[in-house]
Amino acid sequence: MTDWRLRLYPELRNVPEPDRERVWRLAKNEAFRFSENLLVLAGIVAAAVVVKYAGFRALLGSVFLGTMADFITAAFVLLVIAGPAYWRRLKRGLAAAAEKPRL
Repeated sequence: MTDWRLRLYPELRNVPEPDRERVWRLAKNEAFRFSENLLVLAGIVAAAVVVKYAGFRALLGSVFLGTMADFITAAFVLLVIAGPAYWRRLKRGLAAAAEKPRL
């Protein structure tokens, strides 16, 4: 188990080392709630609007640099807006998966 997972999700420390990968996979398969789906959709829409109206290609004068700036901006907007939805889903999934017995 990588160190970043243990830092972001301290619940994994309570899970025995051999079971952590299984619990992690089960947590990632947790379904999104309606509010989390709305948050992800809002992130996609916000990223599209920001990239459309930012005008990085004209500002930077290069198609390549403008496209890279658009990509970085869209990734940042998605991370800020949709990231918490993924974090909440995984936290909920970890709590549920840690309670399930190993088969």
